Amino acid sequence: MGVRYSLSLFPSFVHDEQVLVPVKRVWFASFKSLPSYRVTPCVPVLCDCGLCITNRRVLLVGHVLRCFATEVSQWFGGRGERGDDEAITEVRMGRNRVWGAYLETVSEDPRKRWYRSARLRMRLYVTDPEPVCQAIAEIMAARSQES
Repeated sequence: MGVRYSLSLFPSFVHDEQVLVPVKRVWFASFKSLPSYRVTPCVPVLCDCGLCITNRRVLLVGHVLRCFATEVSQWFGGRGERGDDEAITEVRMGRNRVWGAYLETVSEDPRKRWYRSARLRMRLYVTDPEPVCQAIAEIMAARSQES
């Protein structure tokens, strides 16, 4: 997982990256990579989150007070930036009684770190996760056929 901070309202894309599926609103996000577990509630005006599915990654963009931006990236296998070998291995949808429908991606990093496990689960609560899940699955299938 790559994390980048900036003062820009626009996400930073890498060379030849194309947005395939934009998602305007993420209501709630959770990140689990034991022993670490983080949650991000998105409260309008204070914090807004959006999602971009590109040909290279799943990009979650959050803005705090529309001033500070945080970009969280999960890359498709072999598409990551130099030094980021973590790759998405699974994608699925589900439903939570409290927060509603969600999209869940699981990625694995071959590097060992003391503060997190090799497996990261990112769960994003969005209005309609089905087309997003389908797009990610198609990209992963195409990527596995290329290899």
